[in-house]
Amino acid sequence: MKRIQLLVSILILNAQLSYSQDAESLFKKGDSLYKVKDYKNSAIAYSAGIKIQGKQTDESNYWRAASRWAMAKVPDSTFYFLELLSKSSNISQGDVNGIEADKDFNSVKSDSRWIAVMEKIMAKARANYKIDELIYGRKDGVALTLLHVKPRVKSNNKAIIWVIAGSWFSSYQQAERTIRPSAMFLDKGFSVFLVILGSQPRYAIPDEIEDLKRAIRYVRYNAKKFEINPEQIGITGGSAGGHLSLAAAMADEKIDKPCIIKSAGSSGALSSNRLP
Repeated sequence: MKRIQLLVSILILNAQLSYSQDAESLFKKGDSLYKVKDYKNSAIAYSAGIKIQGKQTDESNYWRAASRWAMAKVPDSTFYFLELLSKSSNISQGDVNGIEADKDFNSVKSDSRWIAVMEKIMAKARANYKIDELIYGRKDGVALTLLHVKPRVKSNNKAIIWVIAGSWFSSYQQAERTIRPSAMFLDKGFSVFLVILGSQPRYAIPDEIEDLKRAIRYVRYNAKKFEINPEQIGITGGSAGGHLSLAAAMADEKIDKPCIIKSAGSSGALSSNRLP
C-alpha cells in the first residue's frame, strides 16, 4: 500500500513539474517572439500558457497576453484578457498604473471599451487591499512616508517591514508595485509596512539606514494601534532593500539625527533618538 501511495505521489509531482515547465516554456517563447516583433505568435504563446495554468497563472501573464494582442491589432482578444484582470483578487494599484502607462496598449486606448475596463480594474485593485499612507517622520521639509497594507485574512498580530529600494533609490511608485507581491504575507495574516526612504541622489546610504530606523521605531511605537506585537516584526526587501534590511537588523538602536515622529492618528509627538 505504501508503495502505491509513493508511486501516486511521484506521478502527481511529475505531472505538476511538466505542467509548470510547459507553461513557462510557452511564456519564454512568447517573450522571444515579442523581441523580434512577431506579436501575433507571441500573443498565441502567452494565451496557450495561460490556458495550461488556468486560474493559477500570475496576473502579469494576463497583462502580457493583452498587450501582445493589442500589438497584433486584435482588440477583442486584448479586452478578453483585460476583463480577466478586472476579476483578479490580486491586482493592485501598481498594476493599474503600469497598464495605463504601457505603450503597447496605444492601439486600443481610443476604443470605447478601454475606459470602462480600466475603471473596473481600478475598482477591483482598490477593493483588493486596505491601505493607509502614513508619515513616519520629517526631514529637510520633506515627509517620510510608508504604506500600511492590512492583512487580507484574520490577523496573526505580526508584521513585515518591506524596505522599498532598488539601486538605493526609493519612490512611491516602487511601493505601489510592491503591493501585489506583498499578498504572500497578507494572505497569511501579516500586516505589511512598505517603507519609502529618502534616497539617491540627495541622500546617501547612511541617511537611508537612519530613515529605516525611524520607520521601525514608528511601527513599534504604534504597535497597539496597528494591532501587532512589537516583538514580532520581520524585515525584508529586494536588491538595495535587502541590503538596507540587513544593515538595519545588524545596527544598534541609536538614531544619530533626531527627528519629530508623530504617533498614528494623533497630534502628539515622539522625540526620542532611540528605538522604543
